[in-house]
Amino acid sequence: MGTSKISLETENIARRLTKALSGDEAVKQLFEAEMGIEQSVVRKLLSEALRSGGDFADLHFEYSTRNSVVMEDGIIKNSAVAVVSGVGIRVVQDDQTGYAYSEDFDLKPMMHAARTAASIASSGDVSLDDAFRFNELVPKNYYPVLETVTEMDLVQKIEMIQRTEAVARDYDQRINRVTVAMMDAINLTQVVTSEGQIMRDTRPMFR
Repeated sequence: MGTSKISLETENIARRLTKALSGDEAVKQLFEAEMGIEQSVVRKLLSEALRSGGDFADLHFEYSTRNSVVMEDGIIKNSAVAVVSGVGIRVVQDDQTGYAYSEDFDLKPMMHAARTAASIASSGDVSLDDAFRFNELVPKNYYPVLETVTEMDLVQKIEMIQRTEAVARDYDQRINRVTVAMMDAINLTQVVTSEGQIMRDTRPMFR
């Protein structure tokens, strides 16, 4: 997966969706509506991945937003945002495993990654059965958080950092230097297998 330079609007996608929708629906909306990865696209990728005879293939889509803010002695020294996104494609044939990835969600580079993975694990032409159907699994909520830090805007984060710094300084009058670093991330993933299973997950992280 790759780290992208992004506009503020792009960075806000994950925050906007996770704030408005439940975890599974946010992931579905992100990849299908925002990134254009509809089931027809997924079918093409899986068919390409299996064209050389793989027994099994899966697609791992990821979109992660990472934010950090650092305050030293009451002054914001650094604020950064990064997005990691892409798709990893795995093909398994007997004891062979082919893997390739694309940092771009456009169809052409994703198809190239599927062909690359297929060429590593190959035995002959195979295609998806006409009766192939997707089965969207309902995930368990492993992270029951009412509001993630990623949903907060920069002003709210700075206010939290300022309160943290004040608590640290009040702890002991001998403290004369305080550094507060806040880092948060939201990871949205979607895994689709050649058996038709679709699994989605949202993982909030904070420290």
